Amino acid sequence: MSQIRNLIENQEYLASIFRTIDEASNPELKKYGIKELRDDLTLDKIKKSFPWLIKAKLRNATIGADAGLIQWYNGDWLDGTWEDGVFYNGNFIKGTWKDGTLVKGKFGDQVKWINGMGKPKNVK
Repeated sequence: MSQIRNLIENQEYLASIFRTIDEASNPELKKYGIKELRDDLTLDKIKKSFPWLIKAKLRNATIGADAGLIQWYNGDWLDGTWEDGVFYNGNFIKGTWKDGTLVKGKFGDQVKWINGMGKPKNVK
C-alpha cells in the first residue's frame, strides 16, 4: 500500500512539474510579464478571479494562489493596483496597494498605500 501511495505522489509531483514547464513556455504569460505560475494557478484562473493582475504591468513575476488570494513569490510590480494577497518578495516599483500582506520586498517612493499589513516606512 505504501508503494502505491508513493507512486501516486510521484506521479502528482511530475504532473505539477510538467504543468509548470508548460505554463512557463506559454508566450501569453510572457506578454503579461509572468515568468512562472505556482500552486495550480493558470492564466485562465487569473483572468477569471484576479483580472487586476492582467491590467498591471509586471516583469518576471512568479505568482501562485492559495485560499483565494494571490501569492506573489518574486518579480517586479512595475505599475498598477494591487487588490489583495500576500507579497512575499520582489520589487513594488509604482502603483497603488489597496490591501494585503507585505512579508518582504522593496517599495518605490511612487506607491500609494491604502490598507494592509506590513507597510514599508518609505511609503506614504
